[in-house]
Amino acid sequence: MNEGHQVKISFPQKTPDVAGRLADSLATEIRRSVKDDGKPVEPTVTRSDPTAMDFGATLVLVLGTPAIIILARAVLEWAKRTDNSDIEINGIRITNLASKDVADVVTALKAAGQEPSSHGKK
Repeated sequence: MNEGHQVKISFPQKTPDVAGRLADSLATEIRRSVKDDGKPVEPTVTRSDPTAMDFGATLVLVLGTPAIIILARAVLEWAKRTDNSDIEINGIRITNLASKDVADVVTALKAAGQEPSSHGKK
């Protein structure tokens, strides 16, 4: 793999059970459609709150720079199919997610370790 970017994806303002289902659904989409150097990307579903009983509500994955665009497209397609328009990527919240937001998604995917902010229309 080229340089690795850690990506964390979560689902703000969702109950833990709904967020867990969304995380599982997006993880399945990523495994199916995102390749990094020809190998499937394997996201891990982790607990947002280690003390909580929920099974997991945050996706964590590491991928190379070339796979970021593919991941952005997969996230947008998944959001369209599941009618889930709010997502948080590396602490950057994107609301009303639509296909035109690919640039915001790519920026968020590359933003590991930067200050959280808010993107998208309200």
